[in-house]
Amino acid sequence: MRRALLLTLILLLVSMFRVSASPKVTILVFDPGEMFAGDERIFRFLEDNGFSIEFYRDWYVSYSRLKDYKMVLTYDYFISDIMSKETYDNFLKYLENGGGMVVIHNLFNSSMLTNTLNITVTPYGLIDPVNVFRFWDDINIPVYGRIREEFSFNVSRIVVPYAIALVANSPSYPIVLPNDETVAYDFEKDEIVYGNFTPIAGAVYGRGRVVVFGSEMMFSDFYIYSEDNAQFLLNVFCWCSGLNMRTADYSHVLNLTYTYIGIAVAIVLLSSALVAFSNRIVRGVPKWVVLAFLVVNIALALINPLYYRTYNLTYIAPAVLFSVCLLFFALYWNKLEDRLRTSMCRLMIMLGLAYSLISLYMAYFLYNNLSIVGLDPNISITAAIKMYVTVLSQEWIGVPLLWLLFRKRFEEEFIYSEVIELGLPPEGYEDIFYNKLYGNYIYKIMAVILAAQALPGTTLLTYEFLWGGHTFPEDWFKLIYINGFIVFSVLSAIFMLKRAVEYELTDEEKLAEFKDLIFVRELPYTLVMLFVVPAIVSSVVSMTFKQSLYISLLGLFIGYVIGYIAVKIYGSGVSSFFSTIIVAVMFLVYQWIINSTLLKPLLGTLQNTSLSGAMSLVLTIGFKKMYIDFQKTFEKALKARKKTRPPPPPPPPPPSS
Repeated sequence: MRRALLLTLILLLVSMFRVSASPKVTILVFDPGEMFAGDERIFRFLEDNGFSIEFYRDWYVSYSRLKDYKMVLTYDYFISDIMSKETYDNFLKYLENGGGMVVIHNLFNSSMLTNTLNITVTPYGLIDPVNVFRFWDDINIPVYGRIREEFSFNVSRIVVPYAIALVANSPSYPIVLPNDETVAYDFEKDEIVYGNFTPIAGAVYGRGRVVVFGSEMMFSDFYIYSEDNAQFLLNVFCWCSGLNMRTADYSHVLNLTYTYIGIAVAIVLLSSALVAFSNRIVRGVPKWVVLAFLVVNIALALINPLYYRTYNLTYIAPAVLFSVCLLFFALYWNKLEDRLRTSMCRLMIMLGLAYSLISLYMAYFLYNNLSIVGLDPNISITAAIKMYVTVLSQEWIGVPLLWLLFRKRFEEEFIYSEVIELGLPPEGYEDIFYNKLYGNYIYKIMAVILAAQALPGTTLLTYEFLWGGHTFPEDWFKLIYINGFIVFSVLSAIFMLKRAVEYELTDEEKLAEFKDLIFVRELPYTLVMLFVVPAIVSSVVSMTFKQSLYISLLGLFIGYVIGYIAVKIYGSGVSSFFSTIIVAVMFLVYQWIINSTLLKPLLGTLQNTSLSGAMSLVLTIGFKKMYIDFQKTFEKALKARKKTRPPPPPPPPPPSS
């Protein structure tokens, strides 16, 4: 915890410092149509990379004004009905004498400039059903990997969203070479058109250099940092300015990333700490507190359907689920076991507080960044509320409602008979399960699981928005999430074994039976309520068989089995060295199964092996350390038992002769 807080502090401190190159070239932004607001991310990026920006808003510009600048950035205003011939001639003279221009063409017809450069502007849009940029599953955004050599410095792939299909006729040339699957789409005739198209064309006019973009979206805030777009745009501006290529400086976006991730880590750690120490923060949980908490959440759940006037199942389900919980506790409060009821309600109230803090971060982040994807920042509040009530309402159905509803019958049918056979005293069973596991240790486990889910989620969201969808593979985060099933199973089992030893359950056969009781009966009950029930409820509400349900069911089963086998191997009597090797190999195979079957295999063989190996090493070392701790407790209990065991009776006297 302290290390994580220190990391958060470092990230926040780093975000305060910004290093930028000294401006060397001033770019004139010719923008009489006021297409730019002036605060776009492209300008901050250019300033970080040695350019200064100056805006010009009048329709007429003289050659004497233009010649003071190395290059000009402009939309394609070179239309005879809009721009005077004198201004157009000034731009041509500027190019002839060595000026550079980046032109954004957003019309499906030619202009005076494209005609002069011999670039044909078609009425088609470029699409590519194979090489696509999958942010929010948008299949209309092609990704290109073939870039003309002088623009390919440090560039492997670029994203060119919503581009007009251009044809670069000699002496102009295509800068981006389409993939084999790239085609044009005729919007009017609704048909595919084949041809030698490109989204970006270049030309040399006199001593000047021009690059014409068929996609204005490449300059929008979101796509600036998609794939290698930023480096590619820097290459274009350097080429047009006559500068040598340089490695892009990402100071501004890096500072934003450090700041937001620092805030996210701090909030998730605080939220996890609240859950971990729930029993110390909240002592008693009276009935009115639970009912009031549920009423507040019902009110929050009704905000979205009332605000958007949408009453489909997805929107009203959280309010319905909370209402069911409210009715349950109002009717069954006194029929529930007091200690378990208090423990589960305390856990869910603190989880609600934790999720509310994380949702506040999401609202704050989205409010400041939704505009870069063209959405109204004001929807960030309703989006955060929807996320909060959706997640929490599903958790309340699993824990504590169904968990408490069936708990008494579950114990009578499946637990008590086994406990009696083990010889564990009733007070020992209640202390281990009621006071220790569900009254204390469950909060620590749920805190770890909360952090394992929230940290990847908030990190992924931050990277998706700030870096234009350029994120770490999402599979990495899902792999961490699925490993939570193993962590929960093994930590709970070793914890309960350790507590059983403290109650003098030191006979190895009895311990093996107790271990089976934990894995075969106790853990499945709790795991189903914690993970499977929320996943099923989510799938029913959305009326789709979500991947989250697929992962929760299969991942839970495999993780549970692997955890059971690991504990069995550790306690089988095999030497410490060989048991560790066996468990490590087993975990490695498990990671491969998860990475190659449950998850979409995005990673290559080397990356897959490295990731699986790292996760296996962490799990093996962590569980081995815990089991060693259990063994020490077991040995101490044996020694104490020997000391307190009464001495054997004296041997009988020899028979008299």
